[in-house]
Amino acid sequence: MTDRSPSDHLSAERMQAFLDGELPAVDARSVEAHVGDCARCRAELSTWESLFDDLGDLPVLAPSTSFQDRILEATPRKSARAARAATDVSHIAPGRLQDYLEGRLAARAATSMDSHLDTCAVCRSELAAFRAVGMALDALPALEPSPEFGERVLAAWRVEQMAAVAMAPTTRWGRVAAWARSRAPSSRQGWAAAMGVATAPAVILLLIVRAVFSHPLVTIGNLGAFVRLQAGDLFGALATRGAALLQTVGLDAAARTAFELLSSPPVAAGAATVASGLTFAALWVVYRFLIASQPADRPYAHVSR
Repeated sequence: MTDRSPSDHLSAERMQAFLDGELPAVDARSVEAHVGDCARCRAELSTWESLFDDLGDLPVLAPSTSFQDRILEATPRKSARAARAATDVSHIAPGRLQDYLEGRLAARAATSMDSHLDTCAVCRSELAAFRAVGMALDALPALEPSPEFGERVLAAWRVEQMAAVAMAPTTRWGRVAAWARSRAPSSRQGWAAAMGVATAPAVILLLIVRAVFSHPLVTIGNLGAFVRLQAGDLFGALATRGAALLQTVGLDAAARTAFELLSSPPVAAGAATVASGLTFAALWVVYRFLIASQPADRPYAHVSR
């Protein structure tokens, strides 16, 4: 006899079904033929037969007469509110009733709902109410716009387009102002970000001034004297370099002179001061013409129908 693989042997479930007489006649004959040919399955089937015989010899245990009463007394009972909640849960939700009327439920869910509706008067009455509402809505006349509605909308749109073209700026500065207004922030957060970027140079300059004046030897008088001396030296250097520049015609010499002037500390401080002044002036212009001039309640145009 050749060795068999585990998949060739009978399973325990199939053997139990054979012993219980639950297999069809064809399958039972197949099991009998296999057991007659396979020693392993024959031994296992014999073991199951012995086990079933032993179980059949056990006495039948029956509960005492008071067992049911003791179980019912020990079982916690629901309150009246919990009983009402359980009754409410057993009903069909309004959303599912609407889906049932519109035919959106699957076949199995619709069949289950039909069975529930056959035994539940509350759900049947609610379904009838939904059906009546749907029929009333279907009976309403369809609302359509008048034939002149589209022409009125197009006429109003043409008027707005013509007004936009007529109010468009024609000068260069007008176009620049319109471009600036179109790029202006439209929210408080945007204005806050723009103000932060615009005031960054001024804040840096104030920090530098504070760091300079925090030194005990630096006073306003000393700083004024230093500025006067540096300004005199600067004007003298500018006059000397200007005269030398007029005598020369080479662009390299002029570029080197300009670079030397810009790299000096007084010139850099003066440039930073001018930039800060321009920043404050720009902030004042933005506030004066773009923020303070806007009304609190801006009227919006609308199309009348």
